[in-house]
Amino acid sequence: MRWKTFVIREDEYPDVTHKYNHDTFAIKDGGTWLTIDHVLNMNCRIISIGEIILTSDDLSNLLDAWMAGELPKLEHFAARVEDLDLFTVFKDVECKRMDDNVNFTIRNGPYLIEREFDGRNAIVFGTTSIEILVLQEQLI
Repeated sequence: MRWKTFVIREDEYPDVTHKYNHDTFAIKDGGTWLTIDHVLNMNCRIISIGEIILTSDDLSNLLDAWMAGELPKLEHFAARVEDLDLFTVFKDVECKRMDDNVNFTIRNGPYLIEREFDGRNAIVFGTTSIEILVLQEQLI
């Protein structure tokens, strides 16, 4: 199932994300009503949200949840976020700079993180949007 070409309004589909257990959740525009609780209750491989009102603290909670093994199917998360601060996003997560990347900047990344319990790696980067790419192979 792919939702990308129309706007979902909260009053029209109040429980849609709490029941969402499909491969891809994508909203191009109109995702401003989604909260971090909606995102944490999704069980999707790909989550792509064009506009969302999440804070850097919310994104830190998302990373903390992934690090704890929640969102087990997640492979790719992308969202446009206002005032993104990766330092706040990483406040509880140990990350490594990917210095060999020619596009690396301290403010925007990319950074590599690793879940302790299973060794899965993810790359996190962002400027006005954030992307989390869960890798199939272990890099650390």
